[in-house]
Amino acid sequence: MKKTQTIVLNESKIVVGRILPGVDLMEGIHQMCKENNIQFGVVGAVLGSLSSGCIVYAIPDEDNSMEIRYSEPTHFNGPLELLCCQGIVGKDEDGKFQIHLHGLMGDKNLRIIGGHFIPNENKILATAEVMIQAVEEAEFIRKYDKETGFSLFHFIQK
Repeated sequence: MKKTQTIVLNESKIVVGRILPGVDLMEGIHQMCKENNIQFGVVGAVLGSLSSGCIVYAIPDEDNSMEIRYSEPTHFNGPLELLCCQGIVGKDEDGKFQIHLHGLMGDKNLRIIGGHFIPNENKILATAEVMIQAVEEAEFIRKYDKETGFSLFHFIQK
């Protein structure tokens, strides 16, 4: 049984920038990609703060083939430290821009919260410093995966 799906990349550009206060985290990443003509890439680092946050996370579900599903969105009031994020940027099967972003936040009680970030629900407080590595030699296409029952990125060497 196949255990991984990998491709080798030899050339790429790195974009480093900042998302300004009040902007949604994922919209800011999308804008950075748009401004720098990044269609496919890896979000390698995000640090900063949020005025509010929203994630989903894996919970047990015996009715699913993988025995998990995502929770309902969980909202958190800030201020929140945005401790780290990583993700993939690509497209869906219809060519629409996609971001799959996971990360950790810390609240005022030093509680660490982690999960899958939801679009339009994570507003930057002071800053979000972002590093994106563009990928020119491959396509990252998000589509339904029969084996897992989730929409996942598939990596295609050009």
